[in-house]
Amino acid sequence: MTPAQLTALRAHIDATPAYADWIAHGNDQQLADALSALTVPVVGSVSRSRFAMWCGATGLRAAIADHARTPGSPLRSIALTIEDFLLGGVAEELHLADPANQMMIAAWVQAGALTQAQADELLALATTPQPLFGQVSNTDVACAFGRTGLGA
Repeated sequence: MTPAQLTALRAHIDATPAYADWIAHGNDQQLADALSALTVPVVGSVSRSRFAMWCGATGLRAAIADHARTPGSPLRSIALTIEDFLLGGVAEELHLADPANQMMIAAWVQAGALTQAQADELLALATTPQPLFGQVSNTDVACAFGRTGLGA
C-alpha cells in the first residue's frame, strides 16, 4: 500500500470503535480480514437488456414511445435517444455514473414521467459493491500503525 492508502487505512481503523479490542490485543490479521471485506456502493452501468426489462416492468417503455412521438414534448429528444439505445444504435450499456445520463433521468422525474423511487431503483440496478481498501494484509495493518514487523 502507498503511504496515502496506509494513512486512510489508519484513519478508518481509528474511527471505528468495533476495532478497539483487536487493536488492544494486536490482532492485525482480524483487522486485515475485516478491512478486506469492506465495500462501498459504486454507480456504474446497466445493460441494454436489463434496462429494457426494467422499462417494461415500470411502464416507462410506453412513456418513452409516447414522448418520442409527441412534437413539443420537453422529453422528446431524451425519449428518442433512449429509443435509439433500446434499439441498439447507441451503446451496449447505459452509463448511469455519467452526469449527462443522470441529468436525463432527473428530467424524467421533474416532468413527472418517472417517480423518484423508480429513478432510485434504476440507479440501484447499476450499483455494485466495490472494495473500500482491496485486499489488506496483516503487514499493511502493522505499517498503518508504524510497526515495521509483521502483525499478530
